[in-house]
Amino acid sequence: MKVHENNNRIIGSRVEYIESTTSTNEYIKQKFDSGNLKNGLAVLASQQTKGKGFRNNKWESEAHKNITFSFIVYPEFLFASKQFVLSQSVSLAILDYLSSYSTGFVVKWPNDIYFKNKKIAGILIENSIQGEYLHDSIVGIGININQEVFSSALPNPISLKNITGKEFNIRKEFDKLLETINMHYLHLINTDLAVISESYLNNLYRINQWATYKTINGSFTGKIVGINEYGFLNIISKNNENLFFNFKEVEYVL
Repeated sequence: MKVHENNNRIIGSRVEYIESTTSTNEYIKQKFDSGNLKNGLAVLASQQTKGKGFRNNKWESEAHKNITFSFIVYPEFLFASKQFVLSQSVSLAILDYLSSYSTGFVVKWPNDIYFKNKKIAGILIENSIQGEYLHDSIVGIGININQEVFSSALPNPISLKNITGKEFNIRKEFDKLLETINMHYLHLINTDLAVISESYLNNLYRINQWATYKTINGSFTGKIVGINEYGFLNIISKNNENLFFNFKEVEYVL
């Protein structure tokens, strides 16, 4: 394991580079159970054997080809009821990082980054709450960088190399990404949360577009018009019903 310290930023204040682990989120959890961890500790793994996605989904990634990492922060300034804004902040940071290479990137509610209709990145945030506030948050991020061939089980993956035709240095890209996430996290600490939520909405996949969605009750045509303060997706149906969906209660039909 290699370690790098950077006291000039919160996210990435300490970085551990490891060869392989089941999941970087689980790796940080195990370290956390052994004692307090430095605010902003990040762990980059060259390979994840059991990468975790949202709600027990798997994140598949070819070894040494992509950015797969997690970090821990202590956002005790955030009410637990406002925890989705942390996800919004991280999503916007990844969007900024990717947008330095091409246009066409959007945030797909609640936790993915898309290039047009293809998935390039995913986020998994696991929060612990103390009283009315967040105590600690472990943020896992996977971004497809140099991988060119994906499992047929994955419905719509794409990588930065697929998009640009260029090969990237993973360590350099990781450091650039950390700087961007750190900037957005400082913005989260110091700015009005409504500004972040508005920016998230402005970059949301399918915002104000009629499209098909699916629930346990069947498919319907609707238009995404917003996100409420709890992170629920607000869709207006063709029948003019104002609907709200929690995570995993609605599916996008591509």
